Amino acid sequence: MKYQDFGLITVGQRHTRSLDAEGAEFTWRSDWVELTLTFRNPSLAEQWAVESGVFEVALNVVEQVPFLCFRIFQVDKYAGPGRTKPATLVLPWQECPFHLCQLHPEQLPNFDPVLHNPNFQLPLAVVLTDLETKRVRAVRQFALGSFLSRSFVEALLKTFPHYTRLSYPNAVDRILAKHQINTIGDSARIRCRSEQ
Repeated sequence: MKYQDFGLITVGQRHTRSLDAEGAEFTWRSDWVELTLTFRNPSLAEQWAVESGVFEVALNVVEQVPFLCFRIFQVDKYAGPGRTKPATLVLPWQECPFHLCQLHPEQLPNFDPVLHNPNFQLPLAVVLTDLETKRVRAVRQFALGSFLSRSFVEALLKTFPHYTRLSYPNAVDRILAKHQINTIGDSARIRCRSEQ
């Protein structure tokens, strides 16, 4: 993967997909997934976490709504040979619903590469933006594990008939109201990590 594959997303440029409030959102782009994080004046530590931290990404389907969840750890790379590398949680679970009804029918992705290649790893671009300026403050790219990639696509296809553009927002609100923060991510069984 190269940055040009992700539309030349670079630090300092305005990002048209910056969110209107603080938070995180996964969006499907032609043949890759973008995770947009929008924070108010992201600190250097938050920028470092996006650029260098270890992402744990998880999939959970709750009431026919797929949730891609993620959290970020800082791992001590200098623990010494044979010693367990201690990890510090930098950003707790962020639980992001994603459903195909959010896409215009003409924008539905081609899932064949994932479905027909068991080793396919879905590329992910992580873009940290500043809420006020809408400018990119950090960029990261890695690939989701092949099992999570395939499971995500299968979940999208299986849940597609369950909601429309009109019914989906109410379903998400209902689900989030019923589940305490972090429980959707904590209960996810399909997980992968970014490179360490």
